[in-house]
Amino acid sequence: MRLSYVIAIAAALFIGIDSFAAAGSESKSYEPEQTSSFYNKRKTFLYFGYTNQSLEAPGHSDYTWDSKYGANLTVGRTSYLHRKPIAGIMKFGLDYGMSTNVAKYNNAPYQDLMNSGGYEDDYESGEEIPEILKSFKNFQVDAGLFIGPSLTINPVSKLRISLYGRFLPSYSAMYLSEDYSGCFAPFITYGANISWGVISVGVEAKSATMKRSIPELMEISDYKDNTKLKTSAVTFYIGFRIGKK
Repeated sequence: MRLSYVIAIAAALFIGIDSFAAAGSESKSYEPEQTSSFYNKRKTFLYFGYTNQSLEAPGHSDYTWDSKYGANLTVGRTSYLHRKPIAGIMKFGLDYGMSTNVAKYNNAPYQDLMNSGGYEDDYESGEEIPEILKSFKNFQVDAGLFIGPSLTINPVSKLRISLYGRFLPSYSAMYLSEDYSGCFAPFITYGANISWGVISVGVEAKSATMKRSIPELMEISDYKDNTKLKTSAVTFYIGFRIGKK
């Protein structure tokens, strides 16, 4: 083989390899810009959820309430903590916002026992308690602001997977039978959701232990007439991720 042929073939190979490398570097320089554009969008979220909740007095099995129904509304935003995605697909962020939850409880075992003895029919006038008053028994409403870390993963196209944990200090209001109680509730929440574009679905768990002053629970209260109660909940939600930035 002539030397000129060898030189020509080598030159062609060199040019081909150099062109392939240049194309690869152009592709890599484009990916971060495309990825950043994905994370800059839909930072705000709005979720509506169905909540399954329970209330218990630890150590007292007869003082346990299960929810008849519950609902949740969460509004928040994610701020990412670094510019470039890790491995090109994930970012750590900080979630913050507000959450409100309402739950209607069934009677606890001790309340059913009291009602079976005719206590529910006792009223100031001696008449049966009106249905409208019965409906306001055993309600709990929690409202507070949350903040906490999150991990967002974008494995492909418009798919967004988010994992998070949050601290949710709340004011917790409760009507238990005819007694009202309000207190501070230090909820801890954690959850995950999957989004495709605007639409998002997810699941979240939360719990908090608090002390309440409720006359009906006096027999299990401490020397300050406070009763320790624990609230636990699992919420399944659907919602939207919105915002251009």
